[in-house]
Amino acid sequence: MLQWETKVLPEPISTQCIMTNGDIFRFVCFQLNTLDFQTSDGVKNLVWFDEDERPLFNRLLPKRAMLRNTRYLDYDPDVFRQLVSFYVNGLALTDADKLDMHSTTVAAAQQV
Repeated sequence: MLQWETKVLPEPISTQCIMTNGDIFRFVCFQLNTLDFQTSDGVKNLVWFDEDERPLFNRLLPKRAMLRNTRYLDYDPDVFRQLVSFYVNGLALTDADKLDMHSTTVAAAQQV
């Protein structure tokens, strides 16, 4: 258990955040290593911001408000890949998941 006198955490606390409006995505990671915010030397806390706001796609709205005719252009698979990697990061696999992954890998190897 942490005491109030603790400055450097025994283990870092990491978190991830995805900010989106449904079209534009921004990815952020933060790692809390210390509770000492008074000094500028020693252990540091870390934050990582993605380079820019990244659109998953460009939405082309029709002139009239007929949303069913909306077209989606310029799909960016890298944004989707980043979204999925943030989503699955830290998932604990159960023994059933590991067994299923093993049997899938064996079946794929046998087909080659």
